[in-house]
Amino acid sequence: ADVVTEEVAGPGRATGTVGPKEEVGLGFKVGGVVSAVHVNAGDVVRAGRTLAVLDLAEIDAAVTRAQSALAKADRDLERARRLYRDSVATLSQVQGADTAAEVARADAEAARFNRRHAVITASADGVILRRSVEGGELVSPGTVALVLGSRARGSVLRAGLSDRDVMRVSRGDTAHVTFEALPGRVLTGTVSEIGAAAQPGTGTFM
Repeated sequence: ADVVTEEVAGPGRATGTVGPKEEVGLGFKVGGVVSAVHVNAGDVVRAGRTLAVLDLAEIDAAVTRAQSALAKADRDLERARRLYRDSVATLSQVQGADTAAEVARADAEAARFNRRHAVITASADGVILRRSVEGGELVSPGTVALVLGSRARGSVLRAGLSDRDVMRVSRGDTAHVTFEALPGRVLTGTVSEIGAAAQPGTGTFM
């Protein structure tokens, strides 16, 4: 074989952090006053555990109003149907009562849905990574109250690479990982994802 001279790049080095592959932001569907937060950052939780709750007084009142409105709409519909059979009410009146009952039923279902999502439960086994609300705090709808690290899809090492180093890495490459907490031990992993764009602020690719 012909002897050729090539420039071979040395192995790249990077520092990163190990964590769950999935990070799920958990928040409330509706706004309100936080009644209690039952976990702190670092707590290990099981799927289905109650993590935080809003003050339910106002939300339960909304559910009661919606259910009462639905009951009234159903009574009005039944009365309109009886009157129509007796040729007292018109078909238009029956149709109007039927529409009102459907609207009331949808409002009641929406109120019950909001009630269910006024309580945050763990969607999977994992660990609480961040807690951003406290009891007594007023939060708006959609505010992320907790971040859950789910280990359902395993753990990953996230490391930042410069633009020069990231060009030398491909998916499927082997990575050797060492930890200060495990001196002398080398773990082997595989590159699974490469960031498409640099991180704002640091300029590195994750």
